Amino acid sequence: MSKEDSRPVGVVASRYGDNVLGGAEAVLRAMATRLQLRGWPVEVLTTTSVDLYRPANAEQPGTRDEGGVTVRRFAVVPPERGPDLIGHRILAGEPLSVLEQMQWMNTGMRSPDFFDHLSSHARDYQALVCAPYMSWLSFVCAELAADRTILMPCLHDEPFARLELFRSEFEDVRGLWFLSDPERDLAARLFRLPSQTEVVGSGVEPPSTFDAAGFRRRHGLDGEFLFYAGRREWMKGWNDLLDHLSFTARRLGRSLTLVTCGAGAVGTAPQGVELVDLGFLPDAERWNAFAAASVSLQPSSNESFSLSVLESWAAGTVVVANAKSAVVAWHCERSEAGLTYRDRYEFAACLALLLGSADLRCELAARGLQYVASTYPWSGVIDRTESTLTEWQ
Repeated sequence: MSKEDSRPVGVVASRYGDNVLGGAEAVLRAMATRLQLRGWPVEVLTTTSVDLYRPANAEQPGTRDEGGVTVRRFAVVPPERGPDLIGHRILAGEPLSVLEQMQWMNTGMRSPDFFDHLSSHARDYQALVCAPYMSWLSFVCAELAADRTILMPCLHDEPFARLELFRSEFEDVRGLWFLSDPERDLAARLFRLPSQTEVVGSGVEPPSTFDAAGFRRRHGLDGEFLFYAGRREWMKGWNDLLDHLSFTARRLGRSLTLVTCGAGAVGTAPQGVELVDLGFLPDAERWNAFAAASVSLQPSSNESFSLSVLESWAAGTVVVANAKSAVVAWHCERSEAGLTYRDRYEFAACLALLLGSADLRCELAARGLQYVASTYPWSGVIDRTESTLTEWQ
């Protein structure tokens, strides 16, 4: 593979655009843009869907320029799983036949038009970079064009990772790009990895300035508030977070304000918690939210990189995070910039300590800022991706 080859690098994402939420989607979008700026021919292969929870044909199919990158969109067939009984069995750890696994995969969101395109044109691409491993599009790439597929799995320690269905994605593709050392180590425990693997990470690029005061004014926020950015769902720890906050409010004898942005149903605020849902925030305003918060919260144990933790530090805000996430615990230990908890008692202790000391919050946040700036500049990430694209013949 080389920049001189006229065939593009295909960047394969289930959803794509500046109005799309999701860590894998954000990383792929940034990689596509930056690889093209480095002189690589790039074509994004994606769908007409933009909503994680309500997949539908929101965009027009076809090929066009989006932000200077060629984007080819394919129509989707929405999920047909109904109550998703097979998905519940997977989460319960029940054994499933390969046929049942295939039925589950092929009744989720899929795109026959993408399948047809790749069947006929896979060799028109130098490589196919896809993420995450559970995406139907990634599965198709590994099935139809394993010899040119580079998977960025975004792997978590979860029941889905143990399905036989996904083994070929990890073992038979050209190579794997991991976002962190713990993610790679987990993959090595679960699969027989190919020789061509690399921890490329992801870049973090904060704005030159933040408007924390303006953010508070625009959203009517006074006093200290906690912030969570991400998917509001039980698999990301949202329900536990609300329970922990209510418990902490009782322990501290004061109400707590949680400001949140992202996707998913927020639900009802528990006792002692004022819940402010801002929905989808553009990138600039999300950065302002991180900068304005007193403490950023990461309750998820299912993380392969945890971009929100690094964005929080880059905005100068301390983090309290779930210690059950090996990746987040790894970031916190390396940076000495975050506090982790294993239960609601430790969660309450972390918040009591930080809300009681602005100096401690500033000290930890400064360490986090230094960690992000020195470890995750985009220039280093693209250097590593370019190197593997060139070497993995």
